[in-house]
Amino acid sequence: MTDLLQQLKSLLGEAGVVEGAVATEMAHSNWSRLGTPRAVLRPRSTTEISRILAICHEASQPVVAWGGKTGLVEGANADGAFAL
Repeated sequence: MTDLLQQLKSLLGEAGVVEGAVATEMAHSNWSRLGTPRAVLRPRSTTEISRILAICHEASQPVVAWGGKTGLVEGANADGAFAL
């Protein structure tokens, strides 16, 4: 996992990969808890999104895309995944 996170930090920079308690806090919404992501990824472009998905696919790492994060349709649970 450390190698995968290092690849993502190389791509996104240190500020582009949020881990630990901060990532857990980001997973909370006013309506529901969206699981505990391994990390929250903060891409700045569609090119970075494409690279993230390719890197994670190669490592068999699940990725959950977050939109409004309301959790009302329960389609964004990020337990054990990277949130994007």
